[in-house]
Amino acid sequence: QHNPITTTTTTMFSSQPAELSFDSPCRTVAPVTADRVDNRFLVGSWAIRRNPDELYACRFHPEVNELGIDATLPHPTGPVQSIACCPTDVTLVATSSLTQDHATLWKLPREIMEDAGGIRYDDDEDDEDGPHHHQHDPMSHDAAPKASMESVATLKSKSGKAITHIAWRQTESDGLSSPTGASSEGDVLTADQLG
Repeated sequence: QHNPITTTTTTMFSSQPAELSFDSPCRTVAPVTADRVDNRFLVGSWAIRRNPDELYACRFHPEVNELGIDATLPHPTGPVQSIACCPTDVTLVATSSLTQDHATLWKLPREIMEDAGGIRYDDDEDDEDGPHHHQHDPMSHDAAPKASMESVATLKSKSGKAITHIAWRQTESDGLSSPTGASSEGDVLTADQLG
């Protein structure tokens, strides 16, 4: 079963949608807002029977109008319910799962999150134009490099209920503060729970 994630990005040459399919259900997509150069996204799998679930580090490649997967990262705390990317650091992300009573702050590998290389393709793909012709075959999630995340902190729910939503508010110092006001102490991570 393929679960497509579709984004429409208008470039100088095309306004065609770009689509990427995953073999496991995915419930959550979050932009990596700290990346001011590339259009990066984190996609979280939601496969209850799969262990572990995964985060996919994805990037839009406007030169070929395709989405590619830069890496798959095991998400050992369960199916990904919510993702919040740090607005000032591409390597920090918080996630939650409905199977846990906490959110986790992760540090992602900088070499993955700042990868500026072109889109990668599967080495063993054959199509109607012969072996290794890669015009339309971006790297599948199974062939993407595997990486790991480092758990930096755990944000425990006081009630013991699952955290269903995480938001990361930006500060005035990055020039992108929220209209509701920003903290002068730094970025603020907010978590909501069921009930």
